[in-house]
Amino acid sequence: MYSATPIAKECEYPGIVGIYNGTSGKYLCIGVLLEESKILFDTLCKSLVGSAYTPNYVVVQSYQKPIVFTDLPSVVASTAKLLDPTGLNAKVFTASLNKPVLFNNACVQPACFPNANLPLSDVDLTDCRITGYGDTTDTLGSSSSTLVEVKVKVDPATVASGSLKYTRNDGLSSKTGPCFNDQGAPLICNHLVTGEWVTIGTVSTIGLKCSLGTSTAAAVYSLLKESTTHNLYNGLQTFKYTVPV
Repeated sequence: MYSATPIAKECEYPGIVGIYNGTSGKYLCIGVLLEESKILFDTLCKSLVGSAYTPNYVVVQSYQKPIVFTDLPSVVASTAKLLDPTGLNAKVFTASLNKPVLFNNACVQPACFPNANLPLSDVDLTDCRITGYGDTTDTLGSSSSTLVEVKVKVDPATVASGSLKYTRNDGLSSKTGPCFNDQGAPLICNHLVTGEWVTIGTVSTIGLKCSLGTSTAAAVYSLLKESTTHNLYNGLQTFKYTVPV
C-alpha cells in the first residue's frame, strides 16, 4: 500500500486477512473472511495462490507477521469460485480454507458486508480505508510486515457504477494506494449507526507506478446493492453472516 501508515489499533478492522506464502516467505495478496471456512479475494490473488508453491497461509489472528505459521489455515486453491452468480463478473472469487477458523472477540471475525438491513445512507463515504500488506514504495519487495492503511473518501457519484472512485485524505494522487501484492484489498467505510467497518469494495487493479498510477490507476470493484451491476452484492447474500438478523 503506497505511502500508507500502520494501523494503530490491533484488530481495528475485523475480517481482513493476509495470504502468506510459506515457501517464499512473503504476502501474496489480501482476502476478507466471509465465514469460518470461506474467504473473498480477487482474480489475480486467485492466480497467485494457484501458481505459488503451497502452503498459502491465511493470517487471521493478528496484523503482525506471525512467527509460527503451522497452526494457521491455508487456502485451497482448487475451490475458488466466482462470487457473481451470473458469471458476468469474472474478477472476484470465494475460496475455501483447509480448516475453519474460530471466531473470537478480537481479530478473527467475519467481515461486515452490505445487506438488506444496511442502507447506503448509513455508510459514511467520507470515512473510509483501504488496507493491505503490499509494497509501500515503487520497489518490488518492499512489502509491510504489518497491516497498513490509506485513509480515503469515496466519490458518491461513482456508487451507481461498478467501480468506486476515491480521493486520498493525505492529498496524494487518487490513482495511487494499492501497490504490488495488495490485490484483493478491501475498501471499508464506517457505519454511522453501529461504528462497524463495512466492506463496500475490493481492489481489482493496483496503481502503476505505485507512486503515480500513470500506467494503470488503482481501481475498486463495488459490492454495493446500489451499483447498477449489483451481481457481486447478490452473490454475497448467500453467506450466512451477510444475511440480516
